[in-house]
Amino acid sequence: MKPSLRIMSIATILILWVSTANAALLSLDVWETKVLPSHDVGSWVHDEIDYSYAVDTWTDFVGGPRYKIHGMDLQLRKDFFEFQFVTNFEGYKKYTGTAAPGKVFLGDLFFSTKMNETYDAAFSFAEIDFNTFLDPDKSVSFSDQKLYSVKSWTTSTEFYGTSLGGTLSGSYFTHGVAYGAFDQDGNLVKKVNPAIVEVGSGTRIEDYFATLSRSAIQNGMYTYTVTGYFDLVRALGMNWGDSFDVLWTQTCGNAAIMATVNTVPEPGTLLLLFMGLGGLVLVRMRFRSRNSG
Repeated sequence: MKPSLRIMSIATILILWVSTANAALLSLDVWETKVLPSHDVGSWVHDEIDYSYAVDTWTDFVGGPRYKIHGMDLQLRKDFFEFQFVTNFEGYKKYTGTAAPGKVFLGDLFFSTKMNETYDAAFSFAEIDFNTFLDPDKSVSFSDQKLYSVKSWTTSTEFYGTSLGGTLSGSYFTHGVAYGAFDQDGNLVKKVNPAIVEVGSGTRIEDYFATLSRSAIQNGMYTYTVTGYFDLVRALGMNWGDSFDVLWTQTCGNAAIMATVNTVPEPGTLLLLFMGLGGLVLVRMRFRSRNSG
């Protein structure tokens, strides 16, 4: 192989390698997450566990039994994303309301693209058959989970007034508590207000689908995985290089975890340009050296 062709081949390989590696680069800031109840529940002790909570007081959970999320992970590329959450929540809480009787109220995966006090979009995992979760030793998977736009309210009073007033169409699921992200020193970093996710005849965000799966139990823990084969950043109306918040909630919101996702610019674009120019310069220099000889 001629030296010039060899140099161009090496440059091309480096471009492809760096571009592919760069496509998966991001930083994930996971926050300690608490909820802010909208009403008091006092003197609620069950199996020697105190489930009491008070309005306007940050707490780790509302409702019961007590669940805990032990961690999360994220893979994000232009054609693929995968969220994973490790928790002791088994998915056994049967929904008894009129919106989806006999279904499991797993919760929602929220996105806040403006990184303020409101949500923009969510996958809602609430209309799933309760009976599929009864065996903890079996993994389960549910495809075609839809991406919805989200309605948010400033206060819990406004939230409950709207939802109970019957102004929403189709099925809907409410998270009537606010969520707070705290740093390692216990300081409140950001607060996100209550929201309603409409399903059924609710507002879809085009034809974006994800798959939800739950692993079999291992050491008392389950792993929930949300997977999609599309560009989540573009689907949320953002560009690569932007940041957004993600919030995973369980059952009636008694356990949650929030993270800030910081993406890189369009994967590989700048490196592709500079390394391509660099390869051309090397070839040109080699060509001149041979002619001068």
